[in-house]
Amino acid sequence: MKIEKYFYFFILILFTRVIVTEYPAMQWIVWNVGQGQWVTFINGHRCWHFDFGGEKNPIHEVSKYCLWRENRLILSHPDRDHYIFLNSIKERFKQVCLEGPSWKTLPLQKLGASKIKKCDTHNFMENAFFQTNQKQILYQTRHRNRPKVDKNLKSQIFHSKHWLITGDAPQVVEKDWITQTPEEEEQSVTRLLLGHHGSKTSTSLELLQKLTQLNQCIVSSREKKYGHPHKDVRIRVKSFCSLIRTEDWNHLHYLEGL
Repeated sequence: MKIEKYFYFFILILFTRVIVTEYPAMQWIVWNVGQGQWVTFINGHRCWHFDFGGEKNPIHEVSKYCLWRENRLILSHPDRDHYIFLNSIKERFKQVCLEGPSWKTLPLQKLGASKIKKCDTHNFMENAFFQTNQKQILYQTRHRNRPKVDKNLKSQIFHSKHWLITGDAPQVVEKDWITQTPEEEEQSVTRLLLGHHGSKTSTSLELLQKLTQLNQCIVSSREKKYGHPHKDVRIRVKSFCSLIRTEDWNHLHYLEGL
């Protein structure tokens, strides 16, 4: 009788694990981290994490989907509200690696990422795009008589099929992405994660006008405390997309292709 009892218990645990970790198998999740950014794309046995910082750590919820998967970390730039949960990821997940070109220019030791291996690049997401023309952007900005270069100018922009994730990239970096990206790829974007948590220095009118199929603008911020998204941005996006806030809806789940 005891053997039968343990057998059914084992089946229940196995079934629960399959349901929690494998269904739905392909989706995007914008985690409610307060003011910060953590976006996860789940496909098969891999989780891609686009930044992993904020005020509230969702590591327990993330673990339900990614504990048994390989976790690939993509960091837009080294602001604490974009990477502060890196230690939680290292402690919780056994399979972790660094993905994308931005890690080449980041202080790995300072971030606590020096002992994390690099991912196999041939397994990277299809149609992924990183803006890489940072030297030219920095050169142009330094010669506009600005006394200090904005570190957000180094923020990577990531584009994959229907999603555009701009990190903290200001408008000058958005314009650089526009000039480098074919029109058909710009028109594939239906969901935009507002740059710099909805700051008025990001999400330019030029960018919105290029994204002709855009229908949702997502913001990971706290308006009540920080005033994001800025009122100018709310007015700017009104004619282009519906504004969806993690502050209102908590974690946002999207099935890929929908």
